[in-house]
Amino acid sequence: MKFPRWTTLGAAVLASALAVGTAVPAAAAPGGPRPMTLTWEDRLDEIATGIITEVDAFQTAMFERTPVVTSRRLMSVVAHELAEHSDPTAAWEALQLVFDHQTMEPSHPDYGAMPQDIWGNCWYGVDCYQFSVAPSTPTVAGASSLISRTVDLDAGPHVLSFDVKDSVTAVQANYHLFQALVDGQVVWERDVSGGTTDWEHVSVDVSSALSGSTSTTVSFRLLEKRGVTNFPVKVSVDSMTLTGSPIADDAPGAWTPSQTGAGVGVAVVANGTPEINATSFSLLLGAGILNAPQYFTQFTAAQQQTIRERFVLASRSTADASHAQLGYTNARLLRDVQMILVGQGAGDTALYQDGVDRWRDWLDYTREWGIREYGSTVYYGIDLGALMMGYGYVQDPVVREEFRKALDFFWYDIAANYLPGRETMAGSSAREYDWTHSNGPAYFLRVEDWRTRPLDSYSVFNYQVLVSYRGLVYHPSPAHRTMALASPKIVEAKTDPNRFLDRYTYIENGRAMGSTSESFTNVIPGMGAPTPYDKAISISAVGSDPTVGTVSFVPSAGTDPYGKTYSGSAPLHAPLYPVTVQKGGELLTQLDLRPAGVRTASFETNILIPSVAEAVLVDGNVVDTSVVGETPATLTSTVTMWEGDSCVAVRVLRADGIDGHTVQAAFVVDQPGLDVGMARLALTQFESATRTALVADRAAVTLYARTGPCASLAEAQTFASQTALAKISQQQSATVHSSAVTTPGGDLLQVGTDIVAREQLFRKVNGVAVLAPSILTVNGVDYSTVLD
Repeated sequence: MKFPRWTTLGAAVLASALAVGTAVPAAAAPGGPRPMTLTWEDRLDEIATGIITEVDAFQTAMFERTPVVTSRRLMSVVAHELAEHSDPTAAWEALQLVFDHQTMEPSHPDYGAMPQDIWGNCWYGVDCYQFSVAPSTPTVAGASSLISRTVDLDAGPHVLSFDVKDSVTAVQANYHLFQALVDGQVVWERDVSGGTTDWEHVSVDVSSALSGSTSTTVSFRLLEKRGVTNFPVKVSVDSMTLTGSPIADDAPGAWTPSQTGAGVGVAVVANGTPEINATSFSLLLGAGILNAPQYFTQFTAAQQQTIRERFVLASRSTADASHAQLGYTNARLLRDVQMILVGQGAGDTALYQDGVDRWRDWLDYTREWGIREYGSTVYYGIDLGALMMGYGYVQDPVVREEFRKALDFFWYDIAANYLPGRETMAGSSAREYDWTHSNGPAYFLRVEDWRTRPLDSYSVFNYQVLVSYRGLVYHPSPAHRTMALASPKIVEAKTDPNRFLDRYTYIENGRAMGSTSESFTNVIPGMGAPTPYDKAISISAVGSDPTVGTVSFVPSAGTDPYGKTYSGSAPLHAPLYPVTVQKGGELLTQLDLRPAGVRTASFETNILIPSVAEAVLVDGNVVDTSVVGETPATLTSTVTMWEGDSCVAVRVLRADGIDGHTVQAAFVVDQPGLDVGMARLALTQFESATRTALVADRAAVTLYARTGPCASLAEAQTFASQTALAKISQQQSATVHSSAVTTPGGDLLQVGTDIVAREQLFRKVNGVAVLAPSILTVNGVDYSTVLD
C-alpha cells in the first residue's frame, strides 16, 4: 500500500508543500532582550513546523519499516492529511492500516483494541505463523514443524508467493532449513544462517510441479538438518498465495500445523501488541477528527460509518482494562476523555455516559488525594493534552466546566513547581525518564510562553498537541503565571492515602529542592512493585545557563547511572525505598536499598552532579570536572556545586557494603557523564569480575543535602564546610534505623525506618511529624478548592 501523493512528490517539493506557519527566531535567554513579540499562535506554528517535519519523515520511511509504525503515529498521519492537505484519500489509506491491524476476533480478550506496533512479527495484518527453536532447546536431525493446506486447483499458471523473515544473522550453516513444499516436494528453501532480519518476498513458479493436478497440498516447514543444543531461531511466514487456488493471504486458521520430533515448534503469533494506552492515544487523536466537521466530512458517508463503528469498538475495549486505574493518571485521563469524545462524536450515548461517569470518579479521587502520577515532566504533557481535548471538544457545558477546573488545577501544580531559571518544573517526579535534566511539559510551556526558547526536538506522537489547540482553546490565567514566577515558594501536596508519599518542594532565586518518601509504585493491579524510573529527590541550581542539569540520587546495578543508554522503553535504576524529610532547602534521606536477587557485577549509589557548574568541590577542594578522572572520597565526604547565586551540597552519612564488600567512594568524571554535562560521587557497594546474584536483603544509604545562596567560590567553600560540620546522629536497633541532623539554621530533621516491616516509620521537623495540609498548598494557601 502506498499513498499516491507521497510517491509523486520529490523530497524538496514535499517539504515545501507541507510547511505550516512561519518559523520564528529563537528567543534570547531568560531576562535578555527578545528579538520579536510572538503570540501563542506564532509559537504553536513554530511547534507545528517541527512536528509536521517529523510526520513527513515518518511517512516517507514507514513502508521501509525502519521507524516503528504504531497506530498512534498513523493517527497523526490521518489528522495531518485532513488538516494540512484536505486529502481524505491519503487519510483513509492511513486509517485502513490501523483498522487492518485492529483486533477483530470477538472471542479475543482484546477484541477491538488497536496495536502498539503495527508491524512486529508479521508482514501485514493481525497475526501469522511463526516457527521456532527456543534457547537451550536440543533438537535432532530430521525434527521439524510444518503448516499445510490442501486445496482444489483451477487452470494454471500457478505461482506460490509468500513473505518470510528469520531472526538469525550469525553465519552457522547447515542446521536450520526453512522450506516451501508442494505435494511434499521442496520447491524453495533457504538455510537460516547469516543475512539480515529483514523481510524477503518470495515468488516461485510451481506450474510444472502441479501440471495435470486438480488439487494440491502446500506446506511450509522448519527442518533440522543437524541437531542443535542451543541455537535459537524464529522464522515468520505471512501473506501466502497460490495463483489458481483459494490460497490468498488467508488467516492462519486456514492452515493445519504439525510437528515431527521434539524442540521445533510452530504457533500463531500476534503481529503487534493490542494495548489500552495505544488504543486510547489513537482514539484521542481520532476523536479530534470525529468531533470536527471540517475534517470528518471529508470522508465519504460509508467511510464515516466505518470510522464510527471501529472507534466505538476500540473505545469499548478500554472500558474495563485494569491499566486505567485512578492513580495511573495519564492512562486514566486518556481512557476517560476518549470514551467521552468517541461516544459523543459517534452518537453512542451509553459510551459517552460511561466515560463521563469514570471521569467523575477520577475527579473525586483527585479532589481527595491529589495527582497520583505527580510532577512528571514526561506525562504532564499527556495529561494536559487529554484535558485540553476534553475542554475543547465536549459539548455539554457542565462537563466542559469540569475539564476547565482540572486544567486550572494542573496548571497551578505546574506553576507551584516551576523554576523560572530553568523554564521547567522542579522537584520530585513519579515517573521521569531524564535523571540528569528534565524539561517538561515542554510543548505546552512553549505555547504559553513559559519557555522562551524553541524546543530541542519534536515527535510524530505530539501531533495531538496541535489537535488539542484546534478546539475551544484553554490558556492558563495570569494568576498561574504570577505563582510560577513567585519566590520563595514552599509547596506541599498529597499524592496518595499513604502520607509518606506527600510531596515537598522549595524554590527560591534560581534554586529548587524537592522530595518525597517514595519509590513510585506501579498502580496497575498485579504490578505493585516500584517503577524504577522515578526521581524521588531532585535539586537544582541555575545561573545564566538554563540547561544545567539537576542533582539526583541514582542507585545503579550494572546500568548506566546517567540513564542515557538502556534497553526497553525507559531507563531503569534500582529503587530507593527512601524516607525523606525536608524543610526549605534542607533535606535528610534514608535509602533502604534491597539488592537481594539482583544479578550484577556492580552496585553503586550515585550522587549526580552537573559537571558544567561554575565549580564542584569534594570535601571543600575544587575538582576539575572537564576531563576524565577520579578523585578519592570517603564515606563521610561532602560534594558541593556552585552555579549562579546558589550552592548545592550533599554529605554522605552512611553507605553499607553488599555481601561483605567494603564500600569504595570516589568522585567520578567519565566520558558518558561529560557527554551530558554530568559527573558523580559514586559509592560502590559491590563489585565483582562476573555477574553475581546478590544475597544481602538490605543496604542502607543515608544522605544530608542542602541548597542555599552563594555567589563566589569562597562562599561555596563556606557552604560546604557548614554542611560537613552539621551535627548528625544515627542509631540502629534490631527493628529500627533512624537518623537525625541539626541544620546550620538550627532545625532538627529526623527520619526512621522499620527494618523488619520494611516501612517508613517517621519523618519529623523539630519533633513534629510532617504532613501536607492538602492536595496542593503553596506558601500556606490551599489550592484544592480549584477542583470544587
